[in-house]
Amino acid sequence: MDPVSDRRLLIPVVVVFAVLGLLTFSLFHELRHPENRVGLALTDPGPGPGLLVESTRPTGAASKDGVRAGDRILEVDGETVSSLRDWARVSEEAFGFEGPTTLTLVREGERLSLEIRPASLAEVLLRIPLVLLYLALGVGALRLSPGYLNGRLLFYFTAAVALELALPWSVAVPGVELSVELTFFFLTGLQMGLLLHLSLLIPERPRAVEARPWLIPGLYGIGISLAVMISIPKITGFFGREALWSPEASLFLFRDVAFPLWAISLLLVLGIRAVTFPESEGRTQAGIVFLGMVPWAGWVGLMTLFRVLDQPEPPWVEAAQMIGFFSYPLAVLWVLGRDARRLRRELERVGERAHDSDTPQEVAEVLTTALKTGLHPGWVAVLFRRREGTWELAAFAGEVAVEENLEEIESLAELFPGDSSELDLETGEVRRLRTPPAPGEASCLCLPIRGRGRELLGLVLLGEKLSEEPYTSQNLRRLADLADRVGLVLQNMELSASIRRSSGEGDRDREEIGEGRGSGRALARECSKCGRCHGPEEERCQTCGSGNLQALGVEYLVATRYRLEWRLGTGGMGAVFRAEDTRLGRSVALKVLLPPRIPEEALQRFEREARISARLSHPNIVTIYDFGLTEVGGAFLVMELLRGSSFREVLRRSGFLLPETVADWFDQLLTGLEAAHREEVVHRDLKPGNVFLVEGETDGERLKILDFGLAKLRRTDASILATVTRPGSVLGTLPYMAPEQLEGAAIDQRTDLFAVGVMVVEALTGRRPFRGSTAQAISYAIVNGEYTYPGSDPASRALDGVLQRCLAKDPRDRPDSAEDLARDLVPAIRSLPEPGDDAAVPTLDLTH
Repeated sequence: MDPVSDRRLLIPVVVVFAVLGLLTFSLFHELRHPENRVGLALTDPGPGPGLLVESTRPTGAASKDGVRAGDRILEVDGETVSSLRDWARVSEEAFGFEGPTTLTLVREGERLSLEIRPASLAEVLLRIPLVLLYLALGVGALRLSPGYLNGRLLFYFTAAVALELALPWSVAVPGVELSVELTFFFLTGLQMGLLLHLSLLIPERPRAVEARPWLIPGLYGIGISLAVMISIPKITGFFGREALWSPEASLFLFRDVAFPLWAISLLLVLGIRAVTFPESEGRTQAGIVFLGMVPWAGWVGLMTLFRVLDQPEPPWVEAAQMIGFFSYPLAVLWVLGRDARRLRRELERVGERAHDSDTPQEVAEVLTTALKTGLHPGWVAVLFRRREGTWELAAFAGEVAVEENLEEIESLAELFPGDSSELDLETGEVRRLRTPPAPGEASCLCLPIRGRGRELLGLVLLGEKLSEEPYTSQNLRRLADLADRVGLVLQNMELSASIRRSSGEGDRDREEIGEGRGSGRALARECSKCGRCHGPEEERCQTCGSGNLQALGVEYLVATRYRLEWRLGTGGMGAVFRAEDTRLGRSVALKVLLPPRIPEEALQRFEREARISARLSHPNIVTIYDFGLTEVGGAFLVMELLRGSSFREVLRRSGFLLPETVADWFDQLLTGLEAAHREEVVHRDLKPGNVFLVEGETDGERLKILDFGLAKLRRTDASILATVTRPGSVLGTLPYMAPEQLEGAAIDQRTDLFAVGVMVVEALTGRRPFRGSTAQAISYAIVNGEYTYPGSDPASRALDGVLQRCLAKDPRDRPDSAEDLARDLVPAIRSLPEPGDDAAVPTLDLTH
């Protein structure tokens, strides 16, 4: 079923039509009876001149211009009124739209003259665009509610204000007047709760609210209680009974006490979070809404001051009130829009990040991280489907304890009906996940990950949003498209078989490893909390004290000399560990293929990487020390331990780099690449993830090329395995592949130079030269698309000329060697202007 059902849209639609209908009735009646806009309830006191003012309507012109309950009205524009009939006859002509009306009245024995200024025709008609604008703000909020902020709350607030503006104050019928006033006070009390509730959610719902579920209802209760208190005198007076307190006293409590406290509370909540929230984006959101609250809070303070000083309200008061009430929802809507745009950019970038990933596990982690930060669900789980039809949890993000809830998550997957859907967690068929208390959490969104043939590869489960908002149909469309793109990436991965559990003999081997036996070998055990590796005899982690140690599929002392210390990363069929070379007393990186049943092709490629890398001795290529087979049927590769960050991680943090930095780094990369090409080795998989920046070098940052697992030898050599892929096969990472690589044609060193060109553009501009939303679109852009480096200054044009050769479709049009390319490319990059110079500088575009 669609997560956005008609039932959820019913209330907003009904509210909008109710407000519009009420506004139409109010305007029609007010134009026919303009005298009722004065807002006076009069009685004939009997003997004596004039009429007694029994009460004044708070929003009426008489109350705003100084008329009070207890005054005795003698004349209207110089004409004596001595009965209610006189008042009805005179006021119908006096209180039109032409101008002010003068009332002569007696107050405490003193004769006064007051000018009453009912709203002009233009002010009456101004309610139409005001109501429509408030409703438009609310409807916009419903469409922009991606994360923590609850768009429905903003809609209900703007609808409450619009309903106040649409109330039929001009209907001078006692019962109707009372109902209108009671509705007005109730809506004002409701707005108090809504504003406080919304402010507490900016930038996210605090834990104090989760731990105290009564807090939010209490805020609404306070607002409604104040509305009830001010309404009691009106109700008792209508039924002719004496009230416990006067209308003036209740109005004073409401306007001069509750309103200022309300404004101060909102400013404090937002101001504190704008200063103290740990994340800069959260502080920005709270700061924007705080600034939006300042005009309204300032208006409340000024009105309170005027009343305390017993001064009449200036004529600009109503305009200031409207600006104040507009500024807050506009600020919240702006924050919602920022969050929605950020979500859209994040989801659009997930596809590219997935293409950069090397294993299904990394794809799953990219997906969960993006969905958690973009949509703010209570939890996200990505599951891959095993060959026998069961589910395997690949990645998880959220505050739920995965170990305690794995069965519940997998049981949810078993209920998956086949299409994007919501599943009820309270049907009794599955137990609820043990999440922190969240009001109304009762559903999770299920999204299928499918391949080209629509076969089911995996499943994405999202818990309810922390904003308690439903997932919108727009969310669903974007997520479904994203899931399809991820499915294509998974299907294109050479190691996609790692997401399925092996059967037969492999399952028995896996069970032995899980129990720590491993055919009698001394297997390493890993702390599930901190990742420290231990020997089989140790029961608790030496670092964090955790007793949860899980057996790994590799011995603790590999080849009798490499002792495992920490896991550094995980791939589809193996992992990389920091280890100690006990013979030479040095730290190394140990890359291990874990059993059982490693494909023969993977073992061949692993050995091939070791042999090829070992013959490449160069400062800009990672050094390989050793290679061999583990005792439990796997393989290992020993290389130098590098400390720093991959080029990909640097780009993700910085977006794009300064030209001087790019020139230095690519000078090193091309030097290392030239050394590989001299040995007749073509890398075939150059990308930012396979380039590492080493920290702590005395002569500056040192760049090293990694992962020659897909490398191709251009000449036959009996000492090294021939290529293990079939002729015409396509290997590499799609966005960095040359046209001949995509077409399965012959490749040489110029294929690597194409990838260098792509990386240069990405490093300088923050985006790749050939892009697309699907694998097919990216492939088409690489083969058929053209690219021009941005900028019209001479340096940019010179660099564009070099890049045109580097990114040429025909390999014959590219430079012959990495050395030739470096001779032209590095100086061209160095000549680019730094950011801030007058010349045009490429800027980062996060929408790709």
